[in-house]
Amino acid sequence: MSCLESVAINLAENLKQATPTQQRSAMIAACKLAYQNAQLESLVARNVLEQLAANKPFSKEQIIELEMLVEYLDNKYFSLQKNNQGNESSKHESLKFFTQARAVSALLFATNLNTLIGANESIYEASMTLDDNSIIFQAAQEAMQLYS
Repeated sequence: MSCLESVAINLAENLKQATPTQQRSAMIAACKLAYQNAQLESLVARNVLEQLAANKPFSKEQIIELEMLVEYLDNKYFSLQKNNQGNESSKHESLKFFTQARAVSALLFATNLNTLIGANESIYEASMTLDDNSIIFQAAQEAMQLYS
């Protein structure tokens, strides 16, 4: 069972029945929303998102940079969480890093050559960037339907 199946079983089932083009479309829609919501200021993330939308290949260096960025953002999040003493400012700052890490992680999963796995994992990660994850799920579902 994928993580997506635990939170959006219908979408996960629809992805299984979808063509690779539909899966990619759903994945791109989710990643775009996550990127926008996270307010990322990362050149590698922006470039990967653009390449994903243009169906261009990713370099190993880009994938490594994304992995390092996820690790950095996660570490910032965990550090702030650990040191947070109920301070609203710290909570807000740690949430920002969590959201950014999930958006970059969504992009990283989107680089998977297996579009079903990439779509499942990237949509799940993207959904963690919004309080209302149904927005991501709906955008992914609508994007898939464009190619039906």
